[in-house]
Formats: sequence, structure tokens, C-alpha cells
Amino acid sequence: METGAIDFLQFDCHARTGMSEWRRLAGMASALDIWMAPHHEPVVHGHLLASVPNGYILESFANPDREPFWFELYSKRPEIKDSVLTLGDEPGLGVELDSAALKKYGARVL
Repeated sequence: METGAIDFLQFDCHARTGMSEWRRLAGMASALDIWMAPHHEPVVHGHLLASVPNGYILESFANPDREPFWFELYSKRPEIKDSVLTLGDEPGLGVELDSAALKKYGARVL
């Protein structure tokens, strides 16, 4: 980041160290005029992007053929319509896990 070689940081909190580390990196990136552009997991990354001044874009796959878990795992999730993710104002991440999907896949989904 310090060399100026990065314009967009695609750090993914779910695949690496979690939300706190993502926010630390976003703060460092902001100080160096680098945009945050994580991919996937809109349930988590949507909230993180909304919480920082250098949030740019969120890649997601709202297509049941490409990402069946998005449609199957959650009985309640943020809406993606016309390429816009709408976050709710309720506490938490705004999701409810589908009990049938948990029975199908188990409590631990990787």
C-alpha cells in the first residue's frame, strides 16, 4: 500500500482474519487514498463498506447458479436489486439462517 501500487484493496474478512482486521486495513487504505472493494459475502462486506469513507464497490453473485448458498442458506437476507445491496436498519447483519439448509449442510458451512 505504501508504494502506491494498489488502487483497490480486495481484502475479504471472511476468508482471512475477520471484521476487526478488515476495518484496520480499511483505515490504513483510507489514509493512503486506496478504495476498499471486497468481493463476495455481501451479508458481511456490505456493512463493512457502509462503515468506511473509502468503500467503493462490492462484488457479489446474486445468481442461484453461481452462488446457491446466497439463496438457500438464508431465510432472510439483504436485498440485491438492480445491482444495489440494500441493508436493513435492524441490529446485526440482517440475516436469518434457514433451518432446512442447516439440517442439510450441518451447522458448519465452509
